[in-house]
Amino acid sequence: MNGLSHTEDFSQLATDELINRMCSCGLGIPLALVQETIARGGEAVPALCKIVSSPRWWHKYGDEAAAVIHAMHLLGAIGDPTAAPALLAPIAWEEPSDFITENMPGILARLGPGALPALRAFVEDPEQDSIMRSVVYDGLEGMAILYPQVLDEVKDIARQLARRCLANREPFPAGIGGSLAAQQDPADLELLKELCNSDLWDDDWMSDWDDILEAFKEGRTENDVRCATRDPMEYFASAEQERLHRLWRGDDELEDEDEWAQEDEDESLEIPWAPAPPPAAVGRNQPCPCGSGKKYKRCCGRGQRSS
Repeated sequence: MNGLSHTEDFSQLATDELINRMCSCGLGIPLALVQETIARGGEAVPALCKIVSSPRWWHKYGDEAAAVIHAMHLLGAIGDPTAAPALLAPIAWEEPSDFITENMPGILARLGPGALPALRAFVEDPEQDSIMRSVVYDGLEGMAILYPQVLDEVKDIARQLARRCLANREPFPAGIGGSLAAQQDPADLELLKELCNSDLWDDDWMSDWDDILEAFKEGRTENDVRCATRDPMEYFASAEQERLHRLWRGDDELEDEDEWAQEDEDESLEIPWAPAPPPAAVGRNQPCPCGSGKKYKRCCGRGQRSS
């Protein structure tokens, strides 16, 4: 998977060399390298931030593409709030991807209350993409779970944004509306209803008023909490690295392993990085068949309304 030994002692390396090793190791980064980088703390943050905030790194291919994802999770594991601007940079210009929409909330949450002003500014910025603003607000919600002292402020961010959007006729990110509904405060329902019934409701994850009522009834689910507070270190677990390696393999490697030939022999073979489309009969409120753990309407069925 890479050219680094998983038993190598990295403690004698300078921090810059540690980061260089991370950039060259491809998938399957040694856990010892991860732990040593985290141990350097703030000393490693500037170099990691430079990688995460660089479009050049985000647009690499093959094994080199793993470095920016490694760096993203290392910054979350270190938990330095000064990393917030760098982590927000790709959210502002990168196309939505699973690593951003699913992993970034837990990373942002672990930056702690010191990062709250930067995250709040992003959520309140009408120039940013609606889905990405919802992703960052999920990070704020995760922060409120990990640091309950900021819970009231995080709720207030959504409420103030909703009022501002109504007053200024600005689009309101529907995903934030769903998160606010899940807080189960009846006082918020009237505000959300007014937005949902207006042309300001920017439909990304919550498509209609019934969705809001459902979110209010269910509250914050176990899956919501997990997504918002996911430990960045889970990414570095050997089983997860092996899974990602299988997902990221290219056509050349598949051909080398004769997997295309096997597919010809077995029509039921599933390509690991391209889940089969959900059956037509799946309900919008049922678990998504792709295995993400989300409801179909908030995953593969996003943007599709029931007939």
